[in-house]
Amino acid sequence: MTEPLILTIDPAAQGMRIDRGLAEAMPERSRSEIQRWIKEGRLRVGGEVVKASFKLSAGDVVAINLPA
Repeated sequence: MTEPLILTIDPAAQGMRIDRGLAEAMPERSRSEIQRWIKEGRLRVGGEVVKASFKLSAGDVVAINLPA
């Protein structure tokens, strides 16, 4: 199993939905791709799987288990 990609949320993303915030932080990935990862349970914040409607807070640590 590969190590998850870890991102720490910037204060500028405060209050954004996780799919939108990550799409801005990872411009090489599409928002629909990020939404698919969320549906597949690949994103965790504070160790918990989150839904697309999750609102980001500054300093949140997001772990993404990228598909192989």
